[in-house]
Amino acid sequence: MFTDLDFADDASFLAEMLEVLVLGLTVMQEEAFTFGLQINSSKTKILQVHSSTSSSTVLVADGHVEVVDAFVYLGCLIDSSGGSRGEVLRRIGPA
Repeated sequence: MFTDLDFADDASFLAEMLEVLVLGLTVMQEEAFTFGLQINSSKTKILQVHSSTSSSTVLVADGHVEVVDAFVYLGCLIDSSGGSRGEVLRRIGPA
């Protein structure tokens, strides 16, 4: 399933349904385990774009993954609005 994760210490997954994302993360955890690796659930975040779900955590494999409204990924702010306004404001704020 995962064939191009040469440097899998920083990866992102997209899914249209939370259940599909959870299944994908569970499969990745199982595949990683065969190589002696594991997903750090405390560093893993789930962001639902345009969603009314108010759950704060989701059970994935053996750990709880936090559901957040925004996070910084590769230096850019990603938020649940799906737009770039938050990132633009964040960058011009210190200027």
